[in-house]
Amino acid sequence: MRIKIEELFKWLILFITGIYSFIIIFLLFKVLVDKDYLIGLIGASGSIIGGALTLIGVKWTLNEQKRALAQEKYEKANFVFTELLPALTGVYNSVKSLNPFNWNEGINLVEKNAKKLEELATELSIEAKHIGINFYREVKSVEYYAAVIWEEARKNDAGKTDDEKMKNLMIYYNGLAKADNNLLQLVYDSKHQK
Repeated sequence: MRIKIEELFKWLILFITGIYSFIIIFLLFKVLVDKDYLIGLIGASGSIIGGALTLIGVKWTLNEQKRALAQEKYEKANFVFTELLPALTGVYNSVKSLNPFNWNEGINLVEKNAKKLEELATELSIEAKHIGINFYREVKSVEYYAAVIWEEARKNDAGKTDDEKMKNLMIYYNGLAKADNNLLQLVYDSKHQK
């Protein structure tokens, strides 16, 4: 709705300025035959029209720059999220596939995928810093949860059962999922930003 009001306002100013100029020129041309008045009036009308067009042009330029910056931010955010997505999926799938029958094999896969995600998030956090503080914070959260999952997977707690280990993993798994979801929401928000 805001765009339509701004567009309407722009055309209304142009219309009023044009009508004003036309009426003044027409009346003065009829009433005053003196060329000096007519020339002054035409000059004044031209300056009013020029000022209005300049104002509209500057506003349009600023809006276009704002739109271009928002598009660039969206593209960077989408790139970072798209790069993280396969590694996130790898961690999710490896944690979900853990079972008591092949626990050691499964936990090694969790460890490998979590380390890969942590390294990727560390690398992409530099790019995320340029997108915005919230996006950077969520990428760092992904990095943190990936590191903690990696540490949990590496632990060799002989006194804990597989269920206890799985319970600990799920705590960090849920934190990772929340950070992932927040990243997706930030990408969506940057795409639909006005």
